Amino acid sequence: MTIEYDEFDYELSRYFRETYKSDSRIANDILNLVDLIGIQDIQLFHECMTNIYENKITPQVVSIFEKNENEIIEKLEMHLR
Repeated sequence: MTIEYDEFDYELSRYFRETYKSDSRIANDILNLVDLIGIQDIQLFHECMTNIYENKITPQVVSIFEKNENEIIEKLEMHLR
């Protein structure tokens, strides 16, 4: 990924839109969720994003993720062990 602008979040959001074919709201919501969880494994992140794209996850589903973030974090931590 080549950064063309000063705003990293803008570039990352653009990259998500292009790579995972998602609209900017979903990309921003997912970026915020991933940042909150602290996923550092890029392969795991790619698998999550691919799954989101394939299942057509909407902003409403993202809000469910946010409501259940502790459970999601626990599951991700178990997966990373």
